Amino acid sequence: ARRGRVAADAQDVLDRRAQQYPDRVMMSIAGADVTFEQMRQRSCAAAKLLIDLGVGQGDRVALFTGTCPEWVYFWLGAARIGAVSAAVNAANKGDFLVHALRLSQAKVMLTDAERRPRAVEVADAVDTLTSIVVQDDSLAATLSQNTDGAATDSPGRADDLGCVFYTSGTTGPSKAVATTWHYLFS
Repeated sequence: ARRGRVAADAQDVLDRRAQQYPDRVMMSIAGADVTFEQMRQRSCAAAKLLIDLGVGQGDRVALFTGTCPEWVYFWLGAARIGAVSAAVNAANKGDFLVHALRLSQAKVMLTDAERRPRAVEVADAVDTLTSIVVQDDSLAATLSQNTDGAATDSPGRADDLGCVFYTSGTTGPSKAVATTWHYLFS
């Protein structure tokens, strides 16, 4: 029974820390300090945005950005709804990017202004891709909205796929590494 709760426990940890230490800095990333409460709120907002884009449990979300807080918000947001995130190499372009997106079976892709042209260039070659979310001021405003009460918590079971990572591709195209919630939380 314990292994069945692993994914839920991962979100519970963040939510408990946000309640205990709302103003304590949880993470500094790309020059931005993010408190536990900000991380909780913004991951809930990312989850709500993903739901609004039609992402549900088991659907895939590609994270194709440079180092930024939004990457983490969407990673945790996807976890909140039981979606699977795929950490796509930010240097990918052309056929390498298409390959990674096809392997991930991404429905939604998060990208930034620098990578947006590369994402748009390959979007039509990925049958599963329905939306591209661009990190900009509009997204920042959306993620800063209060989402308390939003129905976003339906994480997967311990043995469900939680994330897809990629090998370096030194001997050929990158391979997708399927990672379960149990492995991630352990």
